[in-house]
Amino acid sequence: MKKLELILLIILLTLSCTKKVESSIPTSSTNSKINKCSDTMDISYQKNIQPILNTHCIKCHDASTAQNFTNFAGTLPFAKSGILENCITGTNGEILMPPKSSSTLDSCSIKQIHYWIKQGCKNN
Repeated sequence: MKKLELILLIILLTLSCTKKVESSIPTSSTNSKINKCSDTMDISYQKNIQPILNTHCIKCHDASTAQNFTNFAGTLPFAKSGILENCITGTNGEILMPPKSSSTLDSCSIKQIHYWIKQGCKNN
């Protein structure tokens, strides 16, 4: 009888270990975060770009300034000219934005802006 109990205990322990391993496999929500910055993704101005600008840019670049990033019409000239991308990457002689005193853009946000521009700066 003790042998049977020991075998059952080993089986139960083995099954519980298997369950833990399965639960550590990334979920689809984890995978969607990984794929968030894919270069083949359609970037939406409303869903992707405007929230980035709202978080990082409009504290200084609002409707009262010449660089108004509060809406598509204000953002478009800077996106099409390359100034927006140059500023967020600090390239072509542009000052890196946002300034170091603010929170900087993560690589995913920079990629999203890059691909939005590459896809034609759609107002979607």
